[in-house]
Amino acid sequence: MILFSADVERACAFYRRLGFRETFRVPRDGPPIHADLVLDGYKIGVASIASSREHHGLVEPQVWLYHLLIASVEDPDDHPVQLVQELADG
Repeated sequence: MILFSADVERACAFYRRLGFRETFRVPRDGPPIHADLVLDGYKIGVASIASSREHHGLVEPQVWLYHLLIASVEDPDDHPVQLVQELADG
């Protein structure tokens, strides 16, 4: 599951307080635009709303980080929604 946030670092800090451990961050230094956290095998992603709209927009599915296929849309309430699939050859 990927959650969208106006402040990825603040959202991640909330989930770390609940016991989640950060396993991935882009970029590695500075304010993140995306981070993955895990707790007992359950993984969530937190992505920047602004970055998602800027980098992915409402476009055809595209490859991201060489191993993910991402399709982006907005729901009727203008919330960004991304469908993500791991590529078999990634």
